[in-house]
Amino acid sequence: MMAKLNVALVVVALFLGACTSDAGPGDTGTTSTAATSTTRGAQSSTTAGGGGVGQGAGAGVPAFAYALQQFDQCDALLTWIRAEAAELVGPYGFNNNFGYFPGERAIAVAEDDAGGGDGGSESFAAAEAAPASEFSTTNVQELGVDEPDLVKTDGDFLFVLADNELHLIDVRGDAELRDTMRFEDYYPNEILIGADRLYVLSNWYGPVLYAGEGGDAIVPEFEQPTLVITEVLVDGGRLTERGRLEVSGAYVTARQIGDGARIVVRHDPQVALPFLFPSSPEAEERAAEVNRQVVLDSTLEQWLPSYRLADGSEQSAGILPACDRVRAPQQFSGMSTVSVLTLDMTAPLSKGNALSLFGAGETVYASTSSLYAATMDYPDIVILEDGAVEQDDDFMTAIHQFDITDVAGAEYSASGAVPGHLLNQFSLSEHEGHLRVAVTEGSPWFCCSDEPSVSSVRILAAEDDELVEVGAVGDLGVDESIFGVRFVGDTGYVVTFRQTDPLYVIDLSNPAAPAVQGELKITGYSAYLHPVDDGLVLGVGQEATLDGATIGTKVSLFDVSDPSDPREIDRWVQEQSSSAVEYDHKAFLYWAPERLAVVPVDSWGADTSGAVALEVVDRSLVEVARIRQAPPVDQDLPPGCELVDAEIFLGTELEWLAYEGGLVVTCSEPQEPRSFGGYYCEPLDNFGIAEGSTSDEIDVEQTTVCWPENYDRGQIRRSVVIGEVVWTIGFRSVQANDINTFEVLDRIDL
Repeated sequence: MMAKLNVALVVVALFLGACTSDAGPGDTGTTSTAATSTTRGAQSSTTAGGGGVGQGAGAGVPAFAYALQQFDQCDALLTWIRAEAAELVGPYGFNNNFGYFPGERAIAVAEDDAGGGDGGSESFAAAEAAPASEFSTTNVQELGVDEPDLVKTDGDFLFVLADNELHLIDVRGDAELRDTMRFEDYYPNEILIGADRLYVLSNWYGPVLYAGEGGDAIVPEFEQPTLVITEVLVDGGRLTERGRLEVSGAYVTARQIGDGARIVVRHDPQVALPFLFPSSPEAEERAAEVNRQVVLDSTLEQWLPSYRLADGSEQSAGILPACDRVRAPQQFSGMSTVSVLTLDMTAPLSKGNALSLFGAGETVYASTSSLYAATMDYPDIVILEDGAVEQDDDFMTAIHQFDITDVAGAEYSASGAVPGHLLNQFSLSEHEGHLRVAVTEGSPWFCCSDEPSVSSVRILAAEDDELVEVGAVGDLGVDESIFGVRFVGDTGYVVTFRQTDPLYVIDLSNPAAPAVQGELKITGYSAYLHPVDDGLVLGVGQEATLDGATIGTKVSLFDVSDPSDPREIDRWVQEQSSSAVEYDHKAFLYWAPERLAVVPVDSWGADTSGAVALEVVDRSLVEVARIRQAPPVDQDLPPGCELVDAEIFLGTELEWLAYEGGLVVTCSEPQEPRSFGGYYCEPLDNFGIAEGSTSDEIDVEQTTVCWPENYDRGQIRRSVVIGEVVWTIGFRSVQANDINTFEVLDRIDL
């Protein structure tokens, strides 16, 4: 089925799709010209047939040639790269373009030649027994597979990233900030922690200026992403930088199993090649010719990620992967590379042992034995002579499996493909030799298809070097998309949403014949699902109206003890709010010994931001506390002033004030603009509000409206339990609350 739509709509859709998928330039492998489709590697449009819900979705997935090929010699690798890239490159390098660069981002192509550049799933029992120590760890997808985070603890210290700084906080007695390490040149993202050292994983962006024709042409400046791994030793309450590894490319994610760290980086060669760009349609042909020569004159250094290692007094640099550690799919999937870098955290930092493959690597999942990198093969598009666009509704996601059981380095295992696209890492799960994959089929742009979307769960098994589908269940959420998914042992939970939230319970015990056991339809959706115990699952997402309009954060307690009859047995809702847990599972804390969940909540209504502590008691949810890091505002109010519920403005011309995250204060005497308690306030009548045009409950002349001076005031990013204390970490402070009374015990400003 081909969908026909306006060019402008496609431009916007492709841009949004590229942003949400993290795909770099060149990942799609598409260049558009009138009345032609130049997408390389177009495949059969056959997809799996789909029976009814609970039935097999069929075995009609086409046999794509996604298996990876290996190059024994560097010359053979470079020859392959040049040949593939020469067919792909166009007047805009490897980018899709429907227009021209304006102003300084364009060059007029001259008549003379331009030279090229040189150059494993948990069970309910496991979930209940997971906290074997007296402190919580990062909330991860798989037991035994640690994930990087902005907060880590060993039970004695908190390691916290905030505002370009790494903070070491001693929590063994009275909390004490022992040391701070500042990163001046780049922004630290996450931490991996070992026995006596930690890695700080950072992304750095810097401009790269390309030489033009004759050295004096105007050429674009691009931001070059670089992964920076900083090795920090922890000794005697002090932080000491020991080594630094820089890798060209963008940091994607990392996993840690025991002492072995696997760090994934994506490299885009577009920023390393001196491509020229046309400033008019007339210059396109010449620009394409120049760029093709750039490709033919290119070197491996311009295509593969490079590294620079500073290890004490020693320094080294070069290409990151050895040529025989580079793989390329038979089915072309772009000129970007994704690399799996293996490091031993018991030894000094080194360049490690990298395995690289050509492809985008948008989604990464790891079990204790395998790492999977998934890349969506974007659908073909055809621009017709009348300016309309046809798009193929059939597209695939390629999945590559790597063996990570040896700390010496990852090894390629197998490849396969499934129709549709993934939601996130939770869409993948390895269990007893099978890979379960939850996918949504339909336009990945959510705008450009006449066919309704539909979801399925597909089960793959490795046969030699191929991931082969052995079973599937389809027709989940017709005309909806997957919003949440979790695999727990032999059971899968899939949430789809458009107007209501169907929760599907799927029996995966027989990989060849998976089946839907039960279905629950309720309002709203759960974006994150967390197994508790006794057949209970917690869901965090949004409540919604019957029409599908979201209205605020919802935490659901599901009873799935009878898979054929899943039920929502309790829920907690805060309107006009959202939770970071909806898109970041690491923001969620569940402490099994106390059956306690801590969920950050950001409010733009009358309630302030912070976190809610919910206890699972007798198969119900009980709110036990609201945790706020900001001191109570009313302690800082001027004399004669009191807080007013901002909802009094609902239905008036000041309704927007109820959604801005601010405060409303009434005072016995008119107030001047001023700051108090971290808020900036102005009298309401400064906004030209006429008396009687708003709520009768307030006096305009005596009312002041206030906004946080810092947008992140009061936001809680993470929660950690150590002993009898719940630690909450915000952007600017760390706070300790008693786990029984939630009384504030201590606070450290960062």
